[in-house]
Amino acid sequence: MKKLLLLLFFSLTMLGQVSASTPGQKVLREAQRAVHQRKLGHTSCWVYVDEIFRRAGYPRAKRGKVYHRSKYRGPYAPRHLYRKGDWIYFLNRSNGNIEHSGIFVRWVNKARLRAQLISYSGLGRVPGRVKTYTLSHVYRVYRAVDRNVGSTSKKYSRKFRQKRRASGAGRKVVQAGKELLKMRKIVVGTSLDYVRTIYWRAGYPSSKRRVLFNSNRGGPYSNRALRSGDWVCFVNHSYKKRGHCALFVNWVNASKRLANTISYAGENRRVPARWKHYDLSHVYQIVRPK
Repeated sequence: MKKLLLLLFFSLTMLGQVSASTPGQKVLREAQRAVHQRKLGHTSCWVYVDEIFRRAGYPRAKRGKVYHRSKYRGPYAPRHLYRKGDWIYFLNRSNGNIEHSGIFVRWVNKARLRAQLISYSGLGRVPGRVKTYTLSHVYRVYRAVDRNVGSTSKKYSRKFRQKRRASGAGRKVVQAGKELLKMRKIVVGTSLDYVRTIYWRAGYPSSKRRVLFNSNRGGPYSNRALRSGDWVCFVNHSYKKRGHCALFVNWVNASKRLANTISYAGENRRVPARWKHYDLSHVYQIVRPK
């Protein structure tokens, strides 16, 4: 019995050693060591994380597994993607939405996208530290991977490329909306008329659109995933719960269904459209360019 217990203890110890030696754990241990050393002199957050990956034994050749690649304007990575030791690029909501990067440690509040990262503020101000950030706008994820691992990454990257190709029409529509905003063009009529004008300017008349969901203000409501450039009609909870239409751009807080849109007030007002955040918890119509 004593020999059996010793064998079990030895097996569990070895199992712990194996799990602790995964690439992500190696990066995380090196990052924690860098925090304890409190060294300054790095020029940027990127250089700081790059040095940690190198010290952990993962130079560029060994971290070629990109689990999400985009631009800072999006589309953004899903929350289920992150693992301990991942190199995260994101918009820092606590500092004017500037681009920032760090090493993912753990979730503090996953529902609210609050997570602990090891990061460096840059310009030799303070040493690297453990800090909590909101990861609602993550546009790139790198992961240290051993050479015999990575089929999941290739599969995900392929799906992501297909999705980006499919959303090219949406980007054209958003660009047309931004041009109208810049011109401060006034389209007197309803909010629906304004979004229709954006679609026409982008080259998507009615024959080049498809209706993904169609209901009315009383419901039922859509639970489909929205894409940048979607024409959405929804219950406007910020104004008498009336029906309203806007151009969906991106999520501000997906868990709360708070979205960034290009929107015109409607009601024949002689005012230009604007950027505005709306609660899209009750969307009853979705139109998408073909």
